[in-house]
Amino acid sequence: MGLLQSFLREHATIPAAKKKLVPTAWIITLVWFFFGIGPGAVIGNTIFGNPNDPSTWLFGMPSIWFWQLLWWALGVFMMWVPGLQDGNVDSSREGSRSPA
Repeated sequence: MGLLQSFLREHATIPAAKKKLVPTAWIITLVWFFFGIGPGAVIGNTIFGNPNDPSTWLFGMPSIWFWQLLWWALGVFMMWVPGLQDGNVDSSREGSRSPA
């Protein structure tokens, strides 16, 4: 086995206790793709107000802007949480932990 494969197997393997979360992670990822960057983003055109009438804008910006900010923030959160769960992110101080 090559050096790269050994390194990945040692550092990137999912623990057996967390393997049951893989289907849930795929579902969440597909939902994010659909609403954040896919055809579901069209819903954001009018959900928070008429794009042609600024007086109806719920958050003071066009609906699609807020929709995209919301889903992109959720995407960042989706990437941050697994790192937090695995101990790769230390929220008590700036930066992340040093590799062991």
